[in-house]
Amino acid sequence: MIKSLIILVLLIVVAGGAFLSRPKAADFKPFIQQKISASQGQGNIVKDVMSEMQTKNYLDHCTFKDRLLWMTVVKDDKPVYVGAFSHWFTVGDGGGTTTTTTTTTTTTPPPEDTPAAPAPVKHKKSHT
Repeated sequence: MIKSLIILVLLIVVAGGAFLSRPKAADFKPFIQQKISASQGQGNIVKDVMSEMQTKNYLDHCTFKDRLLWMTVVKDDKPVYVGAFSHWFTVGDGGGTTTTTTTTTTTTPPPEDTPAAPAPVKHKKSHT
């Protein structure tokens, strides 16, 4: 009985912490601006202006869904970020904010003229 009560109290404390620390929609702009700027690299004022324009364009296409314990950012009808405990988590590809590199490795079969491994030799027991 007391164990169940302790678990219930801890659950309420964690849920309260999630509710009080969920990020707001206004907290998303600096996060996405930093992410876009990091993908372009630091540079001159032209890169900074381009970064600001891309951030504005990205935010114009986002919808914020305020849940009770977390915040969901939806772009193109797909959730791309989830905010909880004062942190933004990427869902899927993050709505295309960064470019990813895919490495493909191809293997070729060995040439056919290579001999196969010899079969294991069975030893007969000699009865003496």
